[in-house]
Formats: sequence, structure tokens, C-alpha cells
Amino acid sequence: MADTASPYDSVEQAAQDLEMGEIRSTFRPVRPSPWTPVAVAIPALLCGGFILYLLTASGMIASLFGAFIIVTVLTNTADEANYGDLVRAPLFDRIDAWGPMLEEGVTRVHLPRVRAEISARRPVAFGPVTVTSHAVTIDRTEIPWGEISGVTVENGYLCVKRTGKLFTTSQQVSYIPNFLVLAALIREYTGASPT
Repeated sequence: MADTASPYDSVEQAAQDLEMGEIRSTFRPVRPSPWTPVAVAIPALLCGGFILYLLTASGMIASLFGAFIIVTVLTNTADEANYGDLVRAPLFDRIDAWGPMLEEGVTRVHLPRVRAEISARRPVAFGPVTVTSHAVTIDRTEIPWGEISGVTVENGYLCVKRTGKLFTTSQQVSYIPNFLVLAALIREYTGASPT
């Protein structure tokens, strides 16, 4: 027992010191190991990588399955295609002849109703473009009719040039429903026709 490192000579002395209340131990804070973040990060990265692999693999399988279905459907219906009442393109020869007539007919039907709304001082919305009796609003920019110096359609955008302003206000034509009616209104209020 002489080899053990004890501050007491005997058990009796230890019992006597403990009964008297002497403090023989000191508590020190334990520092975390510098390897703790690594020990936590490695399993997390491995699990995350495995999950990513599973998602990628399942996505690839789903993509291949979808491609297989599309090819199967197209090859099985190519011979027995029944498109119902679908009008086929060859019936639309000479778009240059009937296109302007169709545009004029749509404008002739809708323009009187829009004029009546504007005369009643109600705004008329053409999607992102709103027309009133005193201005046109494009993308929350109100442009009085008297300030419009030019109107063009460039690369699929309606561009409105203001007098005294360097830049134009524009909106994609495909987002403007009844664009032909809007073009007729612009022509009536400004004398400028979108070109």
C-alpha cells in the first residue's frame, strides 16, 4: 500500500480529516477535446453525402423512367393518332390575308366597350398596363397621354417614349391581353401607332 499516492498516512487519519471538514479536492473545468468538432463533422458529412447520393440516384432513376414512358407513349400512338377537333396548320394558309382581318374584327368588337369604361372614368387593365382617360400606367409608372412622344414594339416589348425623358418605359407584349385594343387606344389618344 506504500506505492499508492495518498495524502493520508492511514485510514484513521483520512476519516478524522473528513469529519473535520477539510477540503482535499479541487475541481477544475474540463476543456473539450480539440478533436470533438472533427468527430461530429465526419459522421454528419458522411450521412449527408449518402443522402445526396440517394436523392441523385433516385432522380436519375425517375428521369430514366419518365423518358421510357414518354418514348413508349409516342411510339404506341404515332400510328393511331386521334387529335379530335384539332385544326391542322395547312388550313391556315395565307396568314397575310386573313390575319389583319382577324385583328380588325377583334378590335372592332372590344374597343367600344373599353371606350365606354374610360368615358365613365373607370380604369381599364390590360394585364400589367392600365389605361385611364388621362394616362397610361405601365409597371406602376404613370405616363400622361400628352407626354407620350413615341410608341414602338421592339423585340417583343411595347416601348413608350416620354417627352423629355432619356429612357423608354416598356412591357413585354406577351403579358398584355388584348394588345390590339390597347394599340388602338394609344393611336386614338396620342396619334402614334405602335410600329
